Amino acid sequence: MKAAKGDGKKRGFFYHRITTSLGEYRSFYESEWAKRRVADCASNEPLSDSLLELLYAWRTLSASFRFPSQIAPLYKKFTDSFTATALRTRSEWVGALRLRLADRLRMLGRSNDLEFLVGLLADAEQDLVTLIPSIQQGVTSQEIWDGFIQEPQFQMTVAGIPKQTYAGLYFAFETFLLRALHLKDSSTQGMTTSDQRFVKAFRDAFGEPLTHDCWTGPSAVRIRETRHAIVHNGARMTPALRNYRSRLPIDNGNLSIVAQHVTELHGELRPKVDRILSVFVQLT
Repeated sequence: MKAAKGDGKKRGFFYHRITTSLGEYRSFYESEWAKRRVADCASNEPLSDSLLELLYAWRTLSASFRFPSQIAPLYKKFTDSFTATALRTRSEWVGALRLRLADRLRMLGRSNDLEFLVGLLADAEQDLVTLIPSIQQGVTSQEIWDGFIQEPQFQMTVAGIPKQTYAGLYFAFETFLLRALHLKDSSTQGMTTSDQRFVKAFRDAFGEPLTHDCWTGPSAVRIRETRHAIVHNGARMTPALRNYRSRLPIDNGNLSIVAQHVTELHGELRPKVDRILSVFVQLT
């Protein structure tokens, strides 16, 4: 996990760092990888159920994580549609007025006025229709986003989503880890990760290399303790994280989790899932 890049925003005692780049809030869920793993586990129903639970959690988290980046395009789509409808309605109104005026002028025998006024209204009608593409192209999604990101309330929303997503990603992974242990060793049913016997049970079931990769190694400890700090300590530094300060985004003693850290976390957890699955089935 590298140091976060983003714009720090201060509001009195409240301090947070946010990523202002629209492209950072993209989906991290790998659909093709998920499809392959579901197919790989199809013959093992209990394992498949555990995997599907994990994938469902990750997919929903990915959808909520990318929501900030969807606001600007959706807002643009709505305003473009609204503007186009409004202009077409006015164009239709001008067109109807042109026909009504033409009939009236014919009835009054005012042929000289007829050609001029009807032509004027026809031009106005066409101008309204012509305006639609230019207005729709006038404001980009990025410009809309740039406006939103200046609002304090929107900043607070954007600041909170990465922390929640980070915690949720790891929570789902740890649940998968525990269910995998229960499948490998039925005597561990009911055991939780907080049980003092958990590490030994996991090592006995999966071996030292996988235990190091998923639980006891530096990467696993850093990820787990970061999640615990978010959930149990208000995203503030804890003694358990002091050895990992160089790998953590810290501002004034607070963990500044931004969009890139969520993407990096998913990238770290996915290979661990593969290694666990490979104990049970052959992966493609």
